[in-house]
Formats: sequence, structure tokens, C-alpha cells
Amino acid sequence: MGLLSVNMPMVLSRSLSVSSGADSWLLLAGAIVPPVILLVYIYMRDPHEKEPIGLLAKLFFLGVLSCIPAALFEYLGQDIILKESGIKEVHLYFFILCFLIIALAEEGFKYIMLYLGSWKSKYFNYRFDGIVYSVFVSLGFATIENVMYVFNSTGGMSTAIARALLSIPGHCTFGIYMGYYYGQAKYREAVGDIQGSRSQRRTGIITAIILHGIYDFCLMVSSAAREYIFIGVFFIFIIVLDILALSRVRRSSKQEVPHNYMHESNLIGSYMQQPYQQFGQQYGYNNPYVQGGQYNTYQNAPNGYGTYQPQNSYGQTQTYSGTTYAQPQQAANPIPPAGKVFCTCCGAACRPNAFYCSSCGKPLMR
Repeated sequence: MGLLSVNMPMVLSRSLSVSSGADSWLLLAGAIVPPVILLVYIYMRDPHEKEPIGLLAKLFFLGVLSCIPAALFEYLGQDIILKESGIKEVHLYFFILCFLIIALAEEGFKYIMLYLGSWKSKYFNYRFDGIVYSVFVSLGFATIENVMYVFNSTGGMSTAIARALLSIPGHCTFGIYMGYYYGQAKYREAVGDIQGSRSQRRTGIITAIILHGIYDFCLMVSSAAREYIFIGVFFIFIIVLDILALSRVRRSSKQEVPHNYMHESNLIGSYMQQPYQQFGQQYGYNNPYVQGGQYNTYQNAPNGYGTYQPQNSYGQTQTYSGTTYAQPQQAANPIPPAGKVFCTCCGAACRPNAFYCSSCGKPLMR
């Protein structure tokens, strides 16, 4: 895997001189269909709010664009660092080439595009979103790389099949691991742990670089140095990596559960903005969702749910500062279940397991 072996003029000439239009379309389909299948799989695994198609298309296109700086970095790295240094030891040569040039360039520029295209997005409000975004960028890169390899190779469809089974899943798994830590980083930022957020992002990109480097190192040493033991190591590595990546996707899709503090009240009723101290003194109630001098409270009638007073999860009357409220009157409509969350910044209704508001993009966790 890597762009060093792709001859761009040859790719263009081959794509224009394929024997027939049918063959050309068949090769193109063989290069594009495998990444599309993986994109659909990851998209369908998202158990929460499906991400906007426009945002995903942008990330995919940014992944395609990341090929340009990555290719330049790889060519310069090979010419300046390796050729000028005169390294003769084959294992050291391929280690530098695979880890410090190819993997660093490709995963580094994919991460830059991922960050620029999604970090500030108001739709990034679940940890699993990090996996979705990262995979779309990674497979955007993999798709254009696959097209170049397929049209550059004399193997044609056989190259497309081999890459569909190895290289495309490889890029996808690298993206899954980068995206897992990327989503954790966004969660850390939401709860105010800025240092932890940066640490998670570093972990994500380093993990992707190491995995990519191992992948390329095993292939290059086995083919160039004729050390065929690395073929066995490669296949064991890729099988274990794919299994662990799929397991991580399944676990991560179930990771988002409603936050505990959001179950402590039905945050329904009209959205109010009053000083937190006044609310606390009046009712003696420490609402863990209140921040910035704002709070959600219950009101009589105007919200369409009828006349009622706050209740706990067992339907019993709440007591604040020794004052007992009367049982609620019959509601005109059923009261929504516990955990309905309103953003303290814009008042928009949000899912109870999101950590950013999908309307204004502000944190819900503080």
C-alpha cells in the first residue's frame, strides 16, 4: 500500500487506451465497488442520528484530495531521506520507508482532512460519529488509490480483486481505529477535558500509523527481500486486525447510553433562563444539568401537556424545601419519558445520549 509505485502518466494512458469501453467500466467498478460496500456498512451501523449525506460526501472528497499531498510527501521522502542517506540495510530501509514516510504521509494527511472537515461540525455529537467520519475520509483516499493501482497494473481485474480483499479493508480498519479515538477525543472535549481530548487524538493517529506501517513493512520485506516468513505474519496480522476492527465497530455502536444525570428529571415544559442561584435558593434543588445561570423548569399548561407538577420516576410527588406539591391533573397528552433533554444554550430538544446539541453545536455535558 502506498502511492510510490503508482505511475500517474501510465494510469492516465492506460485508462484511455483500455481495449474496450466494457473493460474500462468493469475495471472502474472493480476499483470503486469494494470501498462503497464498506462505506454503506459503516453508515448503517450508526445506531443514532444518521449523518448528513452532504457532510459525508465532503469528507469522502477530502479523503480523495489527501492523496495529493501524501504522494508529494512520499516522493520527497524517498528521494531526500532514503536515497541521500545511502542506507544499505534492507530492514532499516523498509522500516523508514513504511513507517516514517508512507504511513506517516497517508495517515497524517487523512487525519488533517478529517479534522478540518468534521471537528467543528455541529453534527459531531456521538463518539461513533468519529468512526463514521474517519472511515469516509480513509475510504475516499483508498478509492482514488485503488483506481490508480488498478489502471496502472497489468493485472487489471486480478489486482482489483486482490486489493478488494486486502488493501481496501486495510484502509478501512486504519480509519476505524483512528476514528474510535477521534470520537473519544470529542467526548473528552464535551466534558471539559481538553488535555484528554488532545491525548486521544494523538493516540488515534499514532495507532493508525503503526498499523499501516506494519501492513506495508510485511508486504515489502516479503516481496523485495524474499523473506517469505513475513507473508505468514502479514496474513495473520490482517485477519486479526479485521476481526478486532469489526468487533470494535459493534461495541462502539452500543457505547452511547443516556447519561445518568439526564434521568433525574423529565426536562419538559417551557425553556426558561433565570439565575441559577435564585432557582437553587427557591427550591433547594441542585439540578446537575444547569450551567451558565440557566435552567429548565416545569410550567403549568402552556407547553401543551396539561397542568402538572414535577414528579419522580415512580410517579410520586416531588418535595422541595419541605413544600409538597399537589398531584398533577390529568394531562391533555401523555408526558414524554424521563430523560428528554433541552440544550441550555438554544433550548432545542436533543437525544438524551448526545453530548453536543445537533442544533447549535454547544456541549450538553457541562
